[in-house]
Amino acid sequence: MVITFTNKHGTIRLNGGGTGNAWRMTDISGIGFPKKTFTYHQYANVYGQTINTVSIPNRIITISGDIVEQARNISLARIMRILNEDGELRIQTGNKIRRAFVRTLSFEPDQRKDAFRKFVWQVESDNPFFFGPQKAKFDIYQRTALLTSQFTLPAVFSERIMSSAVINSGDVNAEPIITITKPAGSEVVSQNLEIQLEAEGVSAEIALNHTIADGESVTMDIPNRKVTSSLSGNIIGCLSVGSVLSSFVIPPGFAMVTVKTEDSSLSVSCSFENQYLEASHDE
Repeated sequence: MVITFTNKHGTIRLNGGGTGNAWRMTDISGIGFPKKTFTYHQYANVYGQTINTVSIPNRIITISGDIVEQARNISLARIMRILNEDGELRIQTGNKIRRAFVRTLSFEPDQRKDAFRKFVWQVESDNPFFFGPQKAKFDIYQRTALLTSQFTLPAVFSERIMSSAVINSGDVNAEPIITITKPAGSEVVSQNLEIQLEAEGVSAEIALNHTIADGESVTMDIPNRKVTSSLSGNIIGCLSVGSVLSSFVIPPGFAMVTVKTEDSSLSVSCSFENQYLEASHDE
């Protein structure tokens, strides 16, 4: 297992064994199946119980290990500066890579003993799930030229991608970020834009009543419940009645996303993080 912590101040790399690395991990906890908390209803003269609510709290990861003083190439003061800032924790086990955005809760190095210094490092992630190695991205709607030679005919040699199969390879629902862009120099079309999602057990629609200007981009940030324009700022008020951002989730597996618009110059894409239950086992 290899663990890397990175932020703007630098990178710390821990190995599960071997030589040549200053940080050697001896134990790690908190990267398995997420902890669940339940509340129950119990009734007099009724056997058993029924579940009322289920919640999954934040994730706390604890790493213990040794720092090989002879191989350490940065000072403890700089290590503290790196760990003081939030960063990305990347865990590689065999071919599997998982990521989490974490903050350090504590870092306790012991006094140096011979060539080693033991440490215990504890981090916290607000999200109990792990991300995959990189974001998934899918083009939903775009205009693609089919000819490479430059000549003019009274016809349009192009195709439109108005819908796309989207695959969530994670273990839980994903909330996408949808980006709509209009290239500079294209004609402005008064329009309503609808984005529909269909998957097993899920059906959702977002309708945007906004004329997208020449060179403008619009971002529908589903995880943070925001809709912003590069020109107009916050335009969440342009969503039609009945458009609920929190309902636009992509379940694990296959989904179909469709865009309906009068403006054929637009490009629409969606990206999201595949989220996984654990990071402790090789695939």
